[in-house]
Amino acid sequence: MRLRQLKALDGAAGAWKDKDHPELKHGAAKWVAKLRRQDDKRFKKIAGR
Repeated sequence: MRLRQLKALDGAAGAWKDKDHPELKHGAAKWVAKLRRQDDKRFKKIAGR
């Protein structure tokens, strides 16, 4: 199973292009934090109705 995983990873190498994912330019952690802030704002807006 480990060898199959390694082979799959080798086969997928280079499939992820930075130009296709500009939202991750500053790192995935910052992108996730931004999404969570947006969710918090939306929730507060909905809950405040």
